[in-house]
Amino acid sequence: MPEIKGKSGTNYKLQGYFETPAELEPYQGVYVIYDWNNGHPKPIDIGESGNIKERISSHDRKQDWHKKAKGNICYAIKYLKNCHESFRKEIEQDLRAKFNEGRLCGER
Repeated sequence: MPEIKGKSGTNYKLQGYFETPAELEPYQGVYVIYDWNNGHPKPIDIGESGNIKERISSHDRKQDWHKKAKGNICYAIKYLKNCHESFRKEIEQDLRAKFNEGRLCGER
């Protein structure tokens, strides 16, 4: 089970790594898109959604992920049941704050 640490120091346990969006559940949560290169996952995008499976399947930055990746794309998910959108966004921002610095796709 992958873990990722945010800028706040909080560790987030994720489910994954998933190779295709078909493996994902249609639940709310936070997602991390990884470039899996030589056995080392590197975050290339982080986001949140009320429906992870739908969001990743139809994501507007999907082409950017493939341009940025040197290896294969994979996904890790923090599914969050019964939470408010603001909590998802708080986790997303904590993670993006640590990894952004020009390394992630998209602006927030």
